[in-house]
Amino acid sequence: MLLLLFLAFLLKAVTMISIQGLSTHFSLSLRENWVRLILENYLADDLQSLRMQKQGVLINNLVSEPIASSKAISQFLRLISRLITAAVLIGTMFIVNWRGTFVVCLIGSAALLLTWRASHRYSQVYGARRLRLSQETSAIAAETIVGAKEIKVFDIGDTFLGWIDRRTHEFTRIGSVFSVIQNLPTYAAELLVVSLITLLFFFIRYYTETSIEEILPMVGFYMLAGYRLYGHISFVLTQSMKIRSFRPALDTVLEAARPHSNPARAEGQRAPSGDVVLDDVTFQYEEGRPVFEHLRLHIP
Repeated sequence: MLLLLFLAFLLKAVTMISIQGLSTHFSLSLRENWVRLILENYLADDLQSLRMQKQGVLINNLVSEPIASSKAISQFLRLISRLITAAVLIGTMFIVNWRGTFVVCLIGSAALLLTWRASHRYSQVYGARRLRLSQETSAIAAETIVGAKEIKVFDIGDTFLGWIDRRTHEFTRIGSVFSVIQNLPTYAAELLVVSLITLLFFFIRYYTETSIEEILPMVGFYMLAGYRLYGHISFVLTQSMKIRSFRPALDTVLEAARPHSNPARAEGQRAPSGDVVLDDVTFQYEEGRPVFEHLRLHIP
């Protein structure tokens, strides 16, 4: 028993140290490759396609989202390490008393499954909103910097500041709410572990006809194991929500990094020629708040 515990915690220490370095290197290498692949696709794309997209969104997908996606991969590897340690603890509890541990695991698994399903949809909805707000903020910021001269001439700086403020405020709001909800499973896990240990105590006491003196060492062991198990379960629950919230960002990165079919090579492209003509053009970021209307312009 003692040898098993020693080997378990030795395995945990070695695994944690190794994964810490390897996961960081792996995630940063992924980011490096994604950035290169996305930029290669941008350069291989035709000019008209690039110009039809908001430059800030392209930059956000190139720089910010690979960072978020690589962090999700790194967190997933750490989550695997915690799951291994939790499995070892549960296995040890089975050796001590398999019947009581089986009942506890059955009830605990049902509670964890319900928590997982309840948080799954919310995590992905939050991730999609975070991605959208990040892209919109980057797009407005890029256009503000590029058109700073025109913004000053037309005295519409407050309009652009308002657009940025609304999106950053929304970003702060949903991020704060997500942080609170993300940590709710931590306190739920604590209550769950305490309840399961209490349930196990009564199961051993009244269904195995064992005296209090005989089960006290076992109860102490289960309290210690439950405390350790609580830390791992709460970590898995909170980090899994964070990882799932990065799913939209990861999908965006993978799509942007995916090789194009029949791409138009940049070296074969030609600069457009001819006059620039704008005929009755209206542009707006938000419905009912146009930046300009019915613009007519001819540049030879």
